[in-house]
Formats: sequence, C-alpha cells, structure tokens
Amino acid sequence: MTAVADMRRLQKEFFRTHDPALLRAAKKSESFVDGMIASYETAQQAARQPQLFAGGKK
Repeated sequence: MTAVADMRRLQKEFFRTHDPALLRAAKKSESFVDGMIASYETAQQAARQPQLFAGGKK
C-alpha cells in the first residue's frame, strides 16, 4: 500500500471511530507524506535550476 493510501485509510478510520490512537497514527502518516512531497518539490526545483559553476576550474 502506498504512503498516501495508508494515510487516507487512517484518516477515514479515525473519522469513523474518533479513536485517539488512530488520530496519532494518521498525523504521523500525514507528516511522512508531507516530507515526501517536500523532498520531491526540492528535487524538482533543483532540476530546474541551471548549474552555474559545475564545469570545474579551467
């Protein structure tokens, strides 16, 4: 199961049961997914930036 699908499953289960343990698990999963998104966005931004001094010394 993917991280996003797992997060959604935990969120749905929490809203169905209002179990505090599920809320903690859903928040932990959401934090993990947020970190994955931030990492992806950072990599995408770096890929778009030109490498100005990447050629080394001449």
